[in-house]
Amino acid sequence: MGIKQSMAGGGARLLSILLLIAAIPCTVAVLMAVARVSMVGSVGTALIFLMDEMDDLLLAAFFLWSGVAVCRYAACVLQSKAALYAQNKDEEAKLEPTE
Repeated sequence: MGIKQSMAGGGARLLSILLLIAAIPCTVAVLMAVARVSMVGSVGTALIFLMDEMDDLLLAAFFLWSGVAVCRYAACVLQSKAALYAQNKDEEAKLEPTE
């Protein structure tokens, strides 16, 4: 059971890395669009443009970063459970008498 949790934790960590690779360019694109519009107009104009024209990209960035956070948390929990399970197995092995 511990090895399955460890493998699942590794898979979740890999998925979080892949989501991070997708989230960074998406965030950079949003920031570049806001910077470009705010150079011409005000910050309010940039926010209105962002919410009106770039809503799909903004939503994608939000869900990608949320996915990164959830996958990192899941990976941490699964790997911690696997380490705890392995530690308990080692303690049980020490307590059992050997012949």
